[in-house]
Amino acid sequence: VINLVAMFFDFVLDDHNIPDTVKALIGRLQMPVLKIALRDKTFFTNTEHGCRQFINEASRISIGLDQSDSESNELLEKLEQWIHEIQNEPEHTEEAFNNALEELKTYRGNIEKRAELVEKRTSEGAQGQARKQVAKMKAQKAIEEAMDAKVVAKPVADFIVNLWQQVLYRSHIKEGDESATWLANLQTMQDLIWCSQPHEDEKSRKRLDRIRAGLMQSLREGLKETTLNNTQIEKLAEEIESTIDKVSGKPGKAKGSVEIQPFRADQEEALETLAEQKSWRDMTALERQQKQHQALTYEFIERADSVQIGSWLEFKVPSSGTVLRCKLAAKLEGSDTYVFVNRLGFKAMEKPRKEFAFDLQRKRVRLLKSGPLFDRSLHKMVSTLKSTK
Repeated sequence: VINLVAMFFDFVLDDHNIPDTVKALIGRLQMPVLKIALRDKTFFTNTEHGCRQFINEASRISIGLDQSDSESNELLEKLEQWIHEIQNEPEHTEEAFNNALEELKTYRGNIEKRAELVEKRTSEGAQGQARKQVAKMKAQKAIEEAMDAKVVAKPVADFIVNLWQQVLYRSHIKEGDESATWLANLQTMQDLIWCSQPHEDEKSRKRLDRIRAGLMQSLREGLKETTLNNTQIEKLAEEIESTIDKVSGKPGKAKGSVEIQPFRADQEEALETLAEQKSWRDMTALERQQKQHQALTYEFIERADSVQIGSWLEFKVPSSGTVLRCKLAAKLEGSDTYVFVNRLGFKAMEKPRKEFAFDLQRKRVRLLKSGPLFDRSLHKMVSTLKSTK
């Protein structure tokens, strides 16, 4: 029995899923556990034993402790207090374990309840931000595709970039890119671009006359989704209609001198497009790392996808050499981003899916086993004993 208990604690102390500070505290339970094991022959097989459950609960509550945890002292002091009380009850060890177990369960329940609420708010906030980011990118991409290589009157190009982008953004936020509203706003933009180009042939001029009134009504309706008031909307609509008249040379109105130009320069800047491609030499260390993501093997993409929400992980931070423990709280599909929280539910980091896969490939992150420590160590002990026969 003495050898079994010693072997058991060797496996506990060798378990890399538990923080070293907590392993050191649990290691102090070796003598109390030995006393129980010598008195109770069913100790190693009784899954309901208070000693066994206390060790499992202690490992469970502390899995998220790391060097960045500024509030770890409270938990460590609690664990140390309970373990000290167990050590000071040599004649009533089982009772001491049971008392400590009840207090630990109550404490863990309170901690986890608060953490769940914070984590929920963290996840919802991250999902909201992701929806905004996706909506912005979708709106910008739609404008870029619609305006690509087009020669458009400058007032119209500016209107689309500065105002209609807001309309697209809001419709995507509210209803998504498969909604009738989003598709209608795209069609309105495409019609506006077409109408603001010169058209000399009779067929085009007939189409212009046919869609013009509906276009202006759609523009007015769309602009109601912005912060503009009715007076401002009406003024803008009149300016757009005047620009279309000047470009098309509508009978009764002199063809005005409207600047017609390809879509580029200041409009592209206003869309906040991605940074221009840089040479490898000009890239920062972070940009080079992001470029390396392209070399990811499919195996590690699959591994990243297979990590379940609620899983605990340990990240190595190359820049500081520190270790960060956090839980996967959410996978944001729209932005393909993973959100990680600390043990208290606050956001620890966000990582793009490919960057997380790259960390797996570079062995900068590992999945922690959050199952019962006692059971895990006991299983290793039994496997070792079987292999030595």
